[in-house]
Amino acid sequence: FTKKNHEYGIYLKKKAIELDLSLQDDMLSLIAYNIKNSIRELEGTLIKLSAYSDVMKVDIDIQMIKDLLMISEDDSFNQITLESITKATAQYFKIPIADLKSKSRIKEIAKARHIGMYLSHKLIQAKLQEIGAFYGGRDHSSVLHGIKRITDSLRADSFLFKEISKIESLL
Repeated sequence: FTKKNHEYGIYLKKKAIELDLSLQDDMLSLIAYNIKNSIRELEGTLIKLSAYSDVMKVDIDIQMIKDLLMISEDDSFNQITLESITKATAQYFKIPIADLKSKSRIKEIAKARHIGMYLSHKLIQAKLQEIGAFYGGRDHSSVLHGIKRITDSLRADSFLFKEISKIESLL
């Protein structure tokens, strides 16, 4: 999820509790992913779900949410994965995925790889060992070094922040 989707998810969880709705995380994720316009629209969706559930005396399920939001089965929302993060990073930097997973230490490739590692850790909370294995069999300390490098650079480099935001928007 992007940062905005994550914030929407947190908001939805709080609002669902206020409305006394018991919605599982996958339901909240589906709503947050498909409503990108405003908090007001998110709130309206929860109120509609609550009203429909009360009037029809049924529990809310995934299918009800898909019907309300008019989501077809082939619209199933993309789960962000190591693969999708790597693909978006490679696409943004115009570098082959194989280069990101290679042992290459060329500055541009290493930077893109570190960004991919950083996003994998930030967006999907992948384990360091898992990220390392995915990016060419690196050990966890190499992954940690890459993540730390990007985190430190973000504090001083607004262009890097924009690059990462653009990659996130590709997901």
